[in-house]
Amino acid sequence: MYISMNWIGDFVDLSGLDLESLIHRFTLSTAEVEDIFHKGEDLRDVVAGKILSVEAHPNSKKLHLLQVDAGNKIYDVVCGAPNVREGMIVPFVKEGGMVAGQEITCAAIAGVESHGMCCSERELGISDDHAGLMELPQDTPVGTDICDLYAIKDTVFEVDNKSLTNRPDLWGHYGIAREFAALSGRELKPLETVELSQFDGLDPIQIDVQDDLCYRYTGLKVRNIQKKVSPVDMRIRLYYCGSRGINLLADLTNYLMLEMGQPMHAFDCAKVDQIEVKRFDEPFPFTTLDGTQRQVDENTLMICCKGAPVAIAGIMGGDNSKIEADTKGILIEAAIFDHVSVRNTSRRLNLNTDASIRYQKGIEPDAPYAAMDRAVQLLIEYADAKGIEETVYSA
Repeated sequence: MYISMNWIGDFVDLSGLDLESLIHRFTLSTAEVEDIFHKGEDLRDVVAGKILSVEAHPNSKKLHLLQVDAGNKIYDVVCGAPNVREGMIVPFVKEGGMVAGQEITCAAIAGVESHGMCCSERELGISDDHAGLMELPQDTPVGTDICDLYAIKDTVFEVDNKSLTNRPDLWGHYGIAREFAALSGRELKPLETVELSQFDGLDPIQIDVQDDLCYRYTGLKVRNIQKKVSPVDMRIRLYYCGSRGINLLADLTNYLMLEMGQPMHAFDCAKVDQIEVKRFDEPFPFTTLDGTQRQVDENTLMICCKGAPVAIAGIMGGDNSKIEADTKGILIEAAIFDHVSVRNTSRRLNLNTDASIRYQKGIEPDAPYAAMDRAVQLLIEYADAKGIEETVYSA
């Protein structure tokens, strides 16, 4: 498991402390740290650059000749990105700067000199996206250092999962932050949440738990969600902690799990508007979110809507209920399932996920409530959610 010290810093003031020494103390007191990574240290002179002009390369059909304003100077650059266009603001490495640990020098590309480099997110080391240049907002001040715009510089350490087997409270950043608060003698800040009691007058979601392998199930419907793309800093944190960015609604559930240790899942409201938790009498094929068809047997606990299975409880959602590009409303769940059942199902299906690993260690009884409070806060803050239609239901 990867832990971001920037993320820990949201909850504990670490200013003035030697982070590496603090992490080594964590090893001695709490859990084994396998490695420490210093993210963003391989970047130098990477700024927000504005593309002033785009012309065809005389010797190549795929390359373009650009003029890029880097704030202090206009650079002539050769670029092969398919999405390049005049007026874009992109991360730009000045001549003499560094990206991915490599110094960018003047180089002849197809017979034309290039004096810098426009970057994709993968080249910056903040995601695997290499489809084109990373596009910065149009109001980004030209010449601003990219590390001043986004939290690219971070200290990330890897914890040996086996050393956390008996500490389910440490499977999220907030639990780890509690340890660092104790080690540093500094205050642990409370999570910013929304008090869900204000929605008590709304109609409850139809949730029918038909199996005692589900100990607690909470759900919330939110509609009229306006934004679909995760903020850059959120995507950077997810990537540094080993999670791939998908879209804002899916990323929020992963973000919450990595922050609080409580697995969550979001269904498209247009496909799932009520819940049944049950097992089936006979085996059947079920296609999970990864596009794989799996054979589910009568011992597998399933999440269903109107009798049709939509997720394998505690492990992975179904392809038939996934969030799409046009999703505007979600039903988000936070639950506690029997850890032995989740472990056995994972083994039968040969399917281990971040969620199933956490369920197998055990979830604190009140964790789903706290996670739902936090989920609403993040939905309002990041997704501009305006329509919380139905209240949390607990079974």
